[in-house]
Order: sequence, then structure tokens, then C-alpha cells
Amino acid sequence: MAPTGTQYKKILKEIADNLTFSDVGSLKFVCRGKIGAAALDKVPNREPLKLFKLLEERLFISQEDLTCLRCILEQIQRIDLVGKIPDEFCKQSSVDVVDSGDMESAGPVSGSVVASDVVSPYRVLLKTVADELTSDSISEMKFLLDVPDGIGEKLQDGQSLFTHLEGIGKLSEDNFTDLKDLLNDVHRMDLIRKIEEFSINEAQPIPPLQYTRDPASCYSMQRPYGFALIINIRIFEGTTEDGYVLNERRGSEVDLENLNGLWEDLGFIVEKYENLKAHRICTVVTDMVMKINKNQGSSCFVCCIMTHGAMGKIYGSDSNFVNIKHVTDAFKEANCPALAGKPKLFFIQACRGRQKLTGRTLPGSTGSSNTATPATGVAPTTTHSTNAAMQQQTQQTQGLDADAVPAEPTATTDEDDNVNDTAFRHTADPNEAHFLLGYSTAPGYVSMRSIDHGTWYVNALVKIFGKYHTTEDVMQMMVRVNGKVTEAFSAQGYKQCPVPVFTLAKSIYF
Repeated sequence: MAPTGTQYKKILKEIADNLTFSDVGSLKFVCRGKIGAAALDKVPNREPLKLFKLLEERLFISQEDLTCLRCILEQIQRIDLVGKIPDEFCKQSSVDVVDSGDMESAGPVSGSVVASDVVSPYRVLLKTVADELTSDSISEMKFLLDVPDGIGEKLQDGQSLFTHLEGIGKLSEDNFTDLKDLLNDVHRMDLIRKIEEFSINEAQPIPPLQYTRDPASCYSMQRPYGFALIINIRIFEGTTEDGYVLNERRGSEVDLENLNGLWEDLGFIVEKYENLKAHRICTVVTDMVMKINKNQGSSCFVCCIMTHGAMGKIYGSDSNFVNIKHVTDAFKEANCPALAGKPKLFFIQACRGRQKLTGRTLPGSTGSSNTATPATGVAPTTTHSTNAAMQQQTQQTQGLDADAVPAEPTATTDEDDNVNDTAFRHTADPNEAHFLLGYSTAPGYVSMRSIDHGTWYVNALVKIFGKYHTTEDVMQMMVRVNGKVTEAFSAQGYKQCPVPVFTLAKSIYF
């Protein structure tokens, strides 16, 4: 069936609704040189439809052909939006274009321009180099350029910095001298090598980023993706069913704020709760299911729970427990049909036993040495044991804690934990497709928390997802999280190993 004008407009509107402020800036950046800078600068980053209108005027896109739009979306790594353009809207026919470096002077043409004419290899190179620059490198480069403060405030990323260099005549397709000097001064030899590889043979430049994601193998995701429920229990009252007093989870407020920022940035509607009693946790979960079923617009659901825990259960602020299975079952297809066939991600920051995973001990450690939280490399924190009830007071005064119920005087054996884990897997792990349960630690073991910087697990999760969400799927990032957490160890040599359990059927890209 031939594409219609209505379908075409709906596609552009849907893509525009899912583009962020920075996405539009990146699209404009890769189009520079083929569309005049003056015309692009008139398009506000908050109005992507105006950019699409400009592309139409320059005949880069039309109702008959959206190939060029696919191309530039690939270059800014929004492959999820590439999949929203049906094949019938794309052609590979070419037309003659006057390539003057500025489409303002191009002669009139009919039809639309092929994808290779809208994104030059030079722009692809600059985009690649810009994306590799850290904020520290950008600050150092602005200092070396002696950029006035008023202008420097506007140069917050590599793309804006390179646009400035082009504007003052220090960067062009045949002149990388100043850029290479700057990169040398900030010790980015890897990026100099990319430029030199491009310059060696411009007839065979660095190829554009390859489209490797098959839309059929990815969950359909549309912003806002859905709800992210965050529950953090810091303060406890009363005693557990075994008569133990649960310590305050100092430092957990850091995790709460970090997760709130992460999920908002990734495109979720965040709802956060603190210090809920056990029955209130159940009520909040039930209310969330009702809200999702009512709205019917979610592509995904995220739930983060941070509290004290034991095998297969978590504790409310009243020291009563809730089975993890009760929480996850609420979002199964039978109870939450709005999430049928859609990914449901649960991240549980809580201990799953009382054992401590042993690793290497720091040379000369006496039990009071320092270590840093993973993913951040922040200031060291003191470690100590949490395996005896008599040490509760010590836990409150030192820097590293565990989200576990205090242990009984007789330590739990490995054999007992294996039995408990077998029973646990029959009741708590997902037995329905499209679930991910990210546990902060292995069955039977404690989970570490810094009173200054939050938990090891959440620290790594926020850092990795924030850095790699534009290029990697969720499971790839979870592997990175595991690697980051398992790199850390306490002064006594204690370690931690997260355990993601999943029944996902496709890849998840944010």
C-alpha cells in the first residue's frame, strides 16, 4: 500500500515526541555542512518538528522517502526511532545535488536526496570524536583556547565546542591541526589516531555507525516509557519475627536521589516512597498496578526496592517482612494486562542471607583499612563485620554497613544456604516471560552499603546505565554492573556479587 500524507505526518510527530533536547542538537550537528549553519541555528532544540520542516524544504526528506532521516537517527544512536520508519517510506534512488558545503546554494532538484548526501564522513568523524570527550577534557580544551566566559558557558559538550572551532576558523574538513594539538594537550591520543586514520585516505573515511539492532528482536519502547517505582526503607521500628532490631540504613538516601535522577533522565515517570510499613508496601504495589492498567500507555515498568532483607523477603519500616514474590506476582500478565509482553525490571538492594563473600585482603589490613565504593572511586569508607548481633553498635559508627538481619550466634552453613536457595528459587524467581530481577547480591550473602555514598550495587547501576544507555541494551549494562561491583572489596577482603535473573525475550534499549 502506498504511503499516505497522514501516515507520514504521524511518523514525524511520533519521532519528534521521542527526541530529547540533546538529540535535536546532535541531529543539527550532523547536518551541518549540508544545510547552512544560519538555517540550522534558527531551529530551537526544543522544536524537532521545525528541523523536520527544514529537511523537507531542502528535499532531504519527503512523503515518498525518509531514508535520510533514518540515516541521521542512526548517527545519533537513536536506533529505536529508526524502527518507527516503515520500509515503504524509504527509497534508495539518487538525484544530482550541488555539493557546495552549504545547501543554501544548491540548485533545484526533484524527488529527495539520498542518505549519503545528508551526512558527510567528516561530520560522522566529528560526532564520533565529540562523543568520546569527557567533561574534564572539554573544560581543559576551553581553557587552552582561552574562550571568554560568556561563550564558554554555551560550550558544554564536544559538538558545541567543535562548532565554535569551525566558526573561528580552527577546524575544517581539510584542517585538523588545531584540534589535534588540543587533543594532544589533554592526552587524548586515541582520538588523534581516529583523525589521522580519516586523513590518510579521505576516499575511504571512517564508516558511519552501523545499524546493528534488529527492531524485531527489541522490545518496542516509546517515551515516556512508563512508571519507575522506587521504595527506600531507611528507618526501622520494632523487631523482626525472630526478635532482632534492624539498624538504620544510613546512606540509603544517596541511592534514592541517584535512582530518581537516573530514571527521570532515561524517560520514566518516577514515583518514590520512603519508610513504608510492610502493609503499605503491598498497598503501593497494588495502587501502581491499577494505575498502569488504567493508563494503558506503558512500554516498560521499573521497580527499585532498597531495604534490609533475607532470603526471598524484604522488610518494611515496622520490621515486618514482605515476600519478594508477592511484589513481582502483582505485575504478571494475569494481574497487570497492560504490561503483557512488555519488560518488567526489578532491582532489589537488600541482603539475601548473613554470609560474607570473601575475596582478597588488602596488604597489611588490620580490619580498619579503607576502600572505595565501585563505579565512583569516591572517598574511602571503613569496613567491618555485620555477622553478630553484639556488633550493631559498631555498625552504626563505621563507614560500611550491610543490609542484613543480624546473624544468630551460630553462623549459617553453606549447606543450609543451598537448601534455602533451592526453596527460594521455586517461589521468588520469575516463572513468566518478560521479567528481570536484579539482585544486589548472591543467595545467602550480605549486600554492602556506604553510609556516605550509598550501596555498591546502586552506585554501579546508576553509573553504568547513565553512561551506556544510548549504545547498549539492558543485559549488556547488567554485565557491566556485575563487573563493577565484583571489582570492589572491603578492607577485610569481603566482596559482593550481584545476580541478575531474567526471562526477557528481547533486548531493551532506552
